[in-house]
Amino acid sequence: MCVVLAVSLFAGCAHFESIEYSQEISEENPQTVEAFDQFINDIFETEVTENTINLHFTISDPEKYGITDYPVTLGDLSIDAMADSNARLENYLSGLSSFSYTELTLNQQLTYDILENYFKLQLDMADMYLYDELLRPSTGVQAQLPILYEEYSFNSKKDVEDYLKLLALTDEYFDQIISFEKEKADAGLFMSDFACQNIIDQCNAFIADSDNHYLIETFNTRIDKLTGLTQSEKDHYRLQNEKILHEHIFPAYENLAAALTDLLGSGTNENGLCYFPEGKQYYEYLLAYNTGTSESVKTLENMISNESIAGILRPYY
Repeated sequence: MCVVLAVSLFAGCAHFESIEYSQEISEENPQTVEAFDQFINDIFETEVTENTINLHFTISDPEKYGITDYPVTLGDLSIDAMADSNARLENYLSGLSSFSYTELTLNQQLTYDILENYFKLQLDMADMYLYDELLRPSTGVQAQLPILYEEYSFNSKKDVEDYLKLLALTDEYFDQIISFEKEKADAGLFMSDFACQNIIDQCNAFIADSDNHYLIETFNTRIDKLTGLTQSEKDHYRLQNEKILHEHIFPAYENLAAALTDLLGSGTNENGLCYFPEGKQYYEYLLAYNTGTSESVKTLENMISNESIAGILRPYY
């Protein structure tokens, strides 16, 4: 089960039909099979606990997978954390290569190929991390995080406590985003003023009515539905939620809006990703990452065009 989840985690739910899998004839070795499953489980546990929101939305009951002790975190965007992540990927690749491919089951060979492709792809593009965009008008962190907070389910007392800890970490997390965006600006890779102003407006709209905020209302609704808590505990959590929102969440969005306002005018590219110096290369990376294909952009364009034409003509066959 964890093998499947691990593949989904690393692949980003991408499709891998275009990867050239080697899949040799399997000469299964029970010891190798068992060791490989444990290796995959260890990777899964390490990666899924790197971000508590991902953990919460991936596994409803972590204890069923042996995950009982994990840090509550939104992740780490620091340069040191990126270096650690790359070192971890190198270790994963080394670990994969230690297994005899033919001694794995056919399904394990498929997992091997997918993960190897993913790890190598990530490492190949590691130096282009500044091309990543954490803030986007509709799918950026500033837009998605409130939705994830709103939809964060409370199935236990620990869920509530983890949630409140995550809220309290938001301002520190946004500080890392601000540092990242300043680094992008220094490198000439900052977003356009149009996109930047859009995000600033989003941040200001988010904190416009803080006393009657939906993150207060939705939290209270979820707390009311949670069984196993005393009324005193529920009242305590309600007060904690409002306090943390006013001390951490709303200041985080206010500071982000202010920092982005200072960065207006830093963006030199109004035409999109491919107009940055290595933008086309990064676009090809995104294509491979999100679709699992190794085909060129032109090849895929032709395939889509031919398929579209075939779809138009099919009724007349």
